[in-house]
Amino acid sequence: MEVKKVLVIIFILISGTIHAQDALFTQFTAIPMYLNPGLTGSTLEYRASMISRVQWPGAATKPFFTNAIGFDYNNNNLNSGFGALITTDMAGESRYRSTTANLLYSFRIATKKGWIIRPGLNFGVGVRDIQFDNLVFGNQLNLRGQNDQVITDDTYVDADERVSYFDFGTGAVMYNQKVWFGGAIFHLNQPNISMVEGDDQLPLRWTLHGGITFPLYNTMRKDKTIPELAPTFLYQNQGKFDQLDVGLYVYYASFQFGLWYRGLPVAEKESAYSDALSFLFGYNSEQFDFSYSYDFITGDLRGNTGGAHELSVRFKFYANAKRKPRKSDYNDINKPPPFLKQSFDKKY
Repeated sequence: MEVKKVLVIIFILISGTIHAQDALFTQFTAIPMYLNPGLTGSTLEYRASMISRVQWPGAATKPFFTNAIGFDYNNNNLNSGFGALITTDMAGESRYRSTTANLLYSFRIATKKGWIIRPGLNFGVGVRDIQFDNLVFGNQLNLRGQNDQVITDDTYVDADERVSYFDFGTGAVMYNQKVWFGGAIFHLNQPNISMVEGDDQLPLRWTLHGGITFPLYNTMRKDKTIPELAPTFLYQNQGKFDQLDVGLYVYYASFQFGLWYRGLPVAEKESAYSDALSFLFGYNSEQFDFSYSYDFITGDLRGNTGGAHELSVRFKFYANAKRKPRKSDYNDINKPPPFLKQSFDKKY
């Protein structure tokens, strides 16, 4: 049996049963509801969002896969946003899988000074399961490698292969046409996700995030496309893990570029993922957004891990497919945070 395969299995058992944590995305603004329930409905009317992540394809025969798909709706008459989000996270050889399904709600409060406040809630269920038949335990190994004829008596084999739980969280975001910031707390009830006897509570995950958007330079020419810069940050903490993402988006016409650093070089806590530099390219239009990013590992796991790839798409549309955006749509109340960049920003 390959040593690399054994190490991956050990990592899955340790991280999956002792230090359970949520899946994290490099493109955290690509799936707004996963970042903060307050961003539910932060679009003109309807939005479908999808993101897929493949992590460490070079470190295992079966890499880590994370996928999320969401759909949200902005109801102007009720000043409310409604959404649904499904997330799956599958880890390597054991096929240790975490699946969550959530319903989300946000309420929009407009202030007289042009600020928008959006508190939000999410409620849902989660399921975690593992395929123990794919694992190799210590008493199944000999000097020549794996012995498939030996039946393990490891206690993990007698564990439940699936556990389900109820979960809820909350968050809020505040923004105007240039600045946005917010925070969220997930797993407020800290559900028990243990597959063996005893408790293994899912730790609280809390986040702080924000950014600012400004033009690269000023000009009096209205027909000239001006590049815009958007420094953004995200700090996350869950149990003994914490992570800081800081980076810069550059918007030019319908194109988007990004450079990010992930890590906490002065922290003593463990980071959720190894330090990395991330590069992003995207295309934004009135009805369709597309982004691709690659994580170049710079921390202790650098080498033959293969980094991480992410691909995201978003569709924005009206219930009436023939309807075109109207000038009345583009007001301070409906405008989403700056990182949800729209090609029609010039109409504000």
